[in-house]
Amino acid sequence: MQKNTSLYLDLLRFAAAMVVFLGHAANHHISGGLLWQIYPYLQTAVIIFFVMSGYVIAYVVDSREHSWDSYLASRIARIYSVVLPALLVTLVCDSIGMLIDYESYATIKPTVDPNQIVNYSASVFLLQNVWSLGLNPGSNGPFWSLSYEVIYYVLFAVFYFLTGFKRYVSVFLLFALAGPSIISLFPIWVLGYCIYFLHKNNFRSINLLLSSIISIAAIVILIFWAPWCRKNLEVDIPYIRKEIVADYFDAMMFSLHLLFIQSTLKVINKIQAPVEKGIRWLASLTFVIYLVHYPILRVLSVLSPNETASFSRWLLIYPVTFGVIVLLTPRTEELKKYIQLKLFHVFNGKGLGSEIPQFK
Repeated sequence: MQKNTSLYLDLLRFAAAMVVFLGHAANHHISGGLLWQIYPYLQTAVIIFFVMSGYVIAYVVDSREHSWDSYLASRIARIYSVVLPALLVTLVCDSIGMLIDYESYATIKPTVDPNQIVNYSASVFLLQNVWSLGLNPGSNGPFWSLSYEVIYYVLFAVFYFLTGFKRYVSVFLLFALAGPSIISLFPIWVLGYCIYFLHKNNFRSINLLLSSIISIAAIVILIFWAPWCRKNLEVDIPYIRKEIVADYFDAMMFSLHLLFIQSTLKVINKIQAPVEKGIRWLASLTFVIYLVHYPILRVLSVLSPNETASFSRWLLIYPVTFGVIVLLTPRTEELKKYIQLKLFHVFNGKGLGSEIPQFK
């Protein structure tokens, strides 16, 4: 992957994660509605993550993860290095929050509810949203998309690494496990995969000016029309997301932007060096931001004695939440490397040395 494209994807990842963070923080009971304009883009950010995920997976299997073992070890390490700490943070934050203000947690099935044992158990195995079960752990609603992501990882691996009868049986079992809602969005993930190979094969259908116009127009259309689509184009189909039309609108607009932006990125290549280190660092926070921010925001909103729309309250919830994320991220990176080492040792029966793939 070209460095300018990699940096841009990192920047997009961080921006999408911050949309989710700030969109949830915009809830009235947390911040009094500060930055409420971001809230309508929460689901759009998740769809952008799905497209980028397909793109990145195409890159890693094309460049370094050429076997089932290496692919599986990297995915497990990447997911669980953040999932396990996020579940612990959720449990601790929700428990503290409910001791202080139980009523504010009543609408999200607090962790003292026996049903949360099922929720946390399903979330450990990343099955909390198969067949639209909605068994998210405690207050941590963002966990919903992980079932989608993990199914896509496995479904792709089945198509990519297996052949013949094993492939077809595995696909059938995965479809049966996932349910229609997850499977119906799989083509969105595949869009990202396809865009990577178009880029690799030097997609050059039009000139630079027209490419730039299309990429900018696509993102502008996405920004202005995504909320309208989510509000007005809902469908009522059992086990299918009611926002599926909007999901595909978001995916198509973002995919157009991503497909045509590469030519523009090559032109502005010279500015990447001064900002590369900062962008890489921000991108490293992305997964932790996504999975950890909400239970922290919830408990801080309960702990804060100030009015919901006060500056002093904002000064507490935003820096503290982000600070916890910054402190936690290096620990998750260490855990990721540890899990990778253990898994590769199990799969290969030997030390890894320089063969350990570094997932981005």
